[in-house]
Amino acid sequence: MSRPPRISPDYSGTAIPPNIAPLNFAIKERARNYRIRIYSTYGDTIVIFASRPEVIIPLSKWRRLLRLNRNNTLVTEIDARNYDGVWNHFDPIRNRIAAEDIDGYLVYRKIFGFRTVYRMVIAQRDLQNYHEKAILDNRTFSTTSSTTKLYCINCHTFCNNRSQNVIIHLRGSKQGMLLGQGGKVTKVDTRTPFNTRPAAYSSWHPSGRLIASATIGVNQWIRSIGQPLLVFDESSNLIIYNTDTMKVSTNPLIANPKRLETLPEWSPDGRYLYFCSAPQPDSVDNEYLTNSRYEEIKYSIMRISFDISTGAWGSLDTILSSQQTGLSIVHPKISPDGRYMLFCMLPWGYFAAYNDECDLYLMDLPTRKYHRLDSINSNYSDNFHSWSSNSRWFAFNSKRLNGMCDYTYFAYIDTAGNTYKPFIMPQKNPTAYSTLLQSFNMPVLIKEPVLISWRDFAGAVNDTTKQISAQLDSRVPVDGISSATNMK
Repeated sequence: MSRPPRISPDYSGTAIPPNIAPLNFAIKERARNYRIRIYSTYGDTIVIFASRPEVIIPLSKWRRLLRLNRNNTLVTEIDARNYDGVWNHFDPIRNRIAAEDIDGYLVYRKIFGFRTVYRMVIAQRDLQNYHEKAILDNRTFSTTSSTTKLYCINCHTFCNNRSQNVIIHLRGSKQGMLLGQGGKVTKVDTRTPFNTRPAAYSSWHPSGRLIASATIGVNQWIRSIGQPLLVFDESSNLIIYNTDTMKVSTNPLIANPKRLETLPEWSPDGRYLYFCSAPQPDSVDNEYLTNSRYEEIKYSIMRISFDISTGAWGSLDTILSSQQTGLSIVHPKISPDGRYMLFCMLPWGYFAAYNDECDLYLMDLPTRKYHRLDSINSNYSDNFHSWSSNSRWFAFNSKRLNGMCDYTYFAYIDTAGNTYKPFIMPQKNPTAYSTLLQSFNMPVLIKEPVLISWRDFAGAVNDTTKQISAQLDSRVPVDGISSATNMK
C-alpha cells in the first residue's frame, strides 16, 4: 500500500517503556479480515488474526517481547483482506523500545463532569497492565446523595516518587490536608493566623519532613464563549508545614504581600525551593474583571536556597522572567537527576488546563538554556506534567484527542535532552477513548502502589475528633493583614 495503516490511538513512531501494558489499538482500514505481526530482534513473533479491527495484544507475550528487546525496534505489520478477497500489505509501524522503565504506577484525579463538582476520584493505575483502583472517591464522604453537594478533592502529591508519603487536599466545608505517612492517614487543618486559607499546590521536601504549599484566594469564572473557565488568584503566599512539629512557618521572601507566590516545587536535593511569582494586583473588582486586567498577571519562575539543618533561607534567584519571555511561566518540575526543568508557558495566569496556548518547555538548568518542546506540544493545552524517578520519562495532560477532555500522555527524553513523540496511556479496550468523557487530571508517576485503603482516607475526612490543627511558628510575626514581616 506504500503507506502505514491508520490506527487509533496513534501508537507509531514513538518510544515506549519496556514495562508498559500492551498498546491495544483499532485499525482504521475497512476490511473483512486482518493479520497482525508484532516482532523485534529477539523472541517470538506475536501473530494475531482478527475479523474485527480491534486488536487485543496478549499480555504475557507482549511483556516477554519487550523485556528481551530493550533499546531495539518494535515492528508492527498489518495486512488487511478486502471484500474482494485481496490482501493488502501496509508499510510497517516502527517504535523504539527504550532501555529504561517508566515508574510502574500513575495517580491522577478522575473528573466526571465539567462545570460542577460532580464525582471526583483520586485513582491509581498500574501501567504494567490495565488495573485501576480508587484511592479516594468523593462519594465516600459526602453527606448527601445530591451530586451538587459532592466535595472537591485535589492536589495529590508524593515524596520522591514513592507512595509512603502522600498528600490529598480537600476543598469546601470539609477542607483540609489528608496526610498519609507510615500507612496511617491524618487530616490536618493548615490554617493559622497567618494563612487564613487552607494549603494547596503542595510539594514534599525530599527528607519527608517539610511540605511547601500555597495559600490562595482563588477566583473561578465560567463563561459561555471563549476560554470556558477563568482561574486567577487575588492573593497567594507560600508556607512550610513541618510534619514533625506540626507547625507552619514562612519567610518574607516567599510571602511578600506585594507578590503572588504559588506552585512551590522542591529541588530533588532539597537545597532549593522553586516557585512562581507575579505582582499582586491592586484590587479585584468589577473594573478589574470587565476590562480583563487579570490577563496582565504573568508569572516568573523563582528559586530560593534553603538549609534544612538550620532552617536558614538564602536570597531570591530569578530562573526565568516573564519580562524576558512576554509570557506567564508556571509549573516548574525538576527532573530527579537535577538536570532539567520542565515547565509551561501561556499568555497569562497559571491555570493552564483551559488555555489552548499553553505549551511545554524544557530548560537545561546548568546553562539555563530552554526551548519549546515541538515534538511534544499540540494545538491544545499541554500541562500538568510529572517526572519518572529515573528522569527518562514524563507524564502530562493534553486535550489534543477531542479538545474537551484531559487525557494522560507519556514521552521519553534521552540523556542528551531529546524528546520523542508522546503516546496516550493505553487502555484494555482499544476504542475506550471514543466514549470516555472523563478527564485524567494531574498525573503523578510513582514507583510502587499506594497501600493505604480508600476507607482510611475517607475515614480521616469524616472523623473530626482526630483532626490536627497546625500551629503557627512563634518566629513568624503577623502584621494583622495576613502577611509575614521579619523573621526573628
